[in-house]
Amino acid sequence: MTVTHETRDIACPEEIAPVDRANTSAPASNEPAREVENQNDLLEGRVIQVDQPHESGPVDVLAGLAARRQERSPLVPVWLRSRTDALQVLAWQAEHTGYVLAYHTLRLPKYVAKLLARTPVGTWRVLVELISWLFDLEGRPVRRAAVSKEESAEYLALSRQRDNRVRSACSSPRRA
Repeated sequence: MTVTHETRDIACPEEIAPVDRANTSAPASNEPAREVENQNDLLEGRVIQVDQPHESGPVDVLAGLAARRQERSPLVPVWLRSRTDALQVLAWQAEHTGYVLAYHTLRLPKYVAKLLARTPVGTWRVLVELISWLFDLEGRPVRRAAVSKEESAEYLALSRQRDNRVRSACSSPRRA
């Protein structure tokens, strides 16, 4: 257990509170907590061990399987076993679907207004990304640096790479 400072999430080694091994069991119900000398040692709630001790003794496999069988969900839902229950559930589902449909139909003008308000920004973002991808604007600073350093071999390699990218970007939609 750690006691952390209010402004930090990670506890320092000095802030780790010692755990009294004799007092790690759960206290009796509604028993008042004992007074603590230091306010930093106060723990609220009860201490629960993370790794609970396993029951030692013979394990009854068949009893465990029988218990799991009791917990299984039925293959056919309970509401589908009788005609009246099935009709009631289907009627409720139809009413609920109608409600949801009416709810969103009434809000359709709001949805259209929000879509129209967001369309210019979305269109601009798509165009910027498309132009950046189409003309390989990402590699432009690298090519300019190669020119400014007067490294012709590097510039020619980058230029060929750009030409191949632009050529493949321009021709890929037509190949289909």
